[in-house]
Amino acid sequence: MDYELLKNCIINLCDRPFEQIMKFICYYKDIKILIGSYTCNNYFKNLLVFFENKTAILGNFDIVIPTFNEENLVLYESSYFNNIISKANKIVINDFGILAKADLSKIRLGRLINKEYRDKRYPEYDGSEYVTKLGVLVSDLKSIGFDINEAETDIITKQFITNNISDIKLYYHFPYRQISSCHICEFASIGKEIEKKFQPDDMCDMQCHKVMIYTEKYIKYGKGVYDILLDDYLRNININNNIIFTPRWNWYDENNGSFVII
Repeated sequence: MDYELLKNCIINLCDRPFEQIMKFICYYKDIKILIGSYTCNNYFKNLLVFFENKTAILGNFDIVIPTFNEENLVLYESSYFNNIISKANKIVINDFGILAKADLSKIRLGRLINKEYRDKRYPEYDGSEYVTKLGVLVSDLKSIGFDINEAETDIITKQFITNNISDIKLYYHFPYRQISSCHICEFASIGKEIEKKFQPDDMCDMQCHKVMIYTEKYIKYGKGVYDILLDDYLRNININNNIIFTPRWNWYDENNGSFVII
């Protein structure tokens, strides 16, 4: 993917170390970014505190809100939350519950709202033509008063068809396709008694920023599992518009202070 095309993309910096986000902003001042988390309450809470007095530095950004458990719903009313939400261009939600609380004009449905199955382990399915059902969901939301104008999706198959959606702006994640996520953090269990291990949305020290688990086909980073798509997954997608591009995870070269985005 040509670097010039990235200028027309949103760069996905979700779940990245805060210091790397700051360095990226300084390095690429003209590129729109996406911050927050699709999967981790703990990361999101720490991000709100870290950027409390730095929102002006963020520039042109959208923010992703993970699915909160009951304990963390108080964040919706916090000054940290309202401060950064007020500065963001768009609020990306992955939980229908926030629709009743947020400014609908700023809402974009996140990639986790779309539950359509995606997995390379089934090549006949992964290579097949698949017509998205996301439009049905958006129509249902509109019919009950939620006027949604934007949504995100992973590229479900190599022949992913979305031309049946015309009333919303659709964004496509590339090249990392999220195929699974959870609320359990193995790092949060380190050093705890057995009965306190593997609790949903437990607190941790974000050790996952230093660990990437990968196989030949999959990558686990934080609470998300991803596979990597090649350019042939873009053949039905207009890559000049509406791509949310995720840089590779080992993107920052500490030795020379530069980014290897692609």
